[in-house]
Amino acid sequence: MSEGPATGSSGHLRGGEAGAAWRPPSLVVQVVLYETPLEAVRSQLEGVVRAATRARELGVVGPVSVAYGDSSDRPGLGPEVVAGLDTTARAGGLVGAGYHFFAANLGSGGGSNRLAELYESDLFLVLNPDALPDTRLLVELLAVLAGPTVGLCDGRQLPLEHPKAYDLGSGDTSWASGACMGVRRSAFEALGGFAADVFPMYCDDVDISWRARLAGWRVVHAPLALVFHDKRLGPDGRVVAAGTERYYSPYAGMLLARRWGRGDIADQVLAHLEATAAADEVASRALGDWRAREAEGLLPEPIPGAEAAAEFVAGNYGPMRY
Repeated sequence: MSEGPATGSSGHLRGGEAGAAWRPPSLVVQVVLYETPLEAVRSQLEGVVRAATRARELGVVGPVSVAYGDSSDRPGLGPEVVAGLDTTARAGGLVGAGYHFFAANLGSGGGSNRLAELYESDLFLVLNPDALPDTRLLVELLAVLAGPTVGLCDGRQLPLEHPKAYDLGSGDTSWASGACMGVRRSAFEALGGFAADVFPMYCDDVDISWRARLAGWRVVHAPLALVFHDKRLGPDGRVVAAGTERYYSPYAGMLLARRWGRGDIADQVLAHLEATAAADEVASRALGDWRAREAEGLLPEPIPGAEAAAEFVAGNYGPMRY
């Protein structure tokens, strides 16, 4: 497994030639869209341009591109809009902004895999469409990825910081969040990317993080790499969960537990779904889809040696700070 940066075409579509001389790493910012409002796309791009500008000023990044992959039922961005985004990106010093309509809902991991296949760069940033980068986001993530054994890293989400624990000295953590994940391409390709065939949504970031750690790569949290992630609190003080999260959280959680050698946890979640399915349409759907997958023999087999990386702690994936 290679620990050095992959040579690439500095963020252009695959097929270009790379220079032999040392240079700051090239980077592609990958964003998978699904019915995403245009204003959100534009606001995020402005933030990416500012972050890339700061990183270039400090000499820590080479060419930067933005790649959009659209999993919507129909193209969400027309040619004129795409041209405008590309103009904004180029005016801000980026290589450009590309748009790819998938004509299928590939999910977050599948969409990220497709974009990674289309573009070539030393590093890339997986960014949720509802995540807005701070001006120093890339500077801080690139500082972490400069460590040759770091395969994945993530930023600090605001205003609702994720409670997962990390080492205050090294930053090492159990897993990196796919809402804002910095990725070393050589590690990503060695791991085979996100397991999109197993996880249509949710837990794909935990899974690739644990596979990275199992393979010897470090997964690191960068607390100074700030990103605004649009999460809201309800009247009870709890984070408001979207319908997709209510469905995929238990469904993907069962898949993760089974894949990582904790079938007992999957059975506990399954029992809860069975007990609540009659009164909860979301639980009923998750239960039905699990049973269908089970009947088709499509449940994942346990990963050998999973216990060396998997961390199931008190209903969470890894220890929590609070």
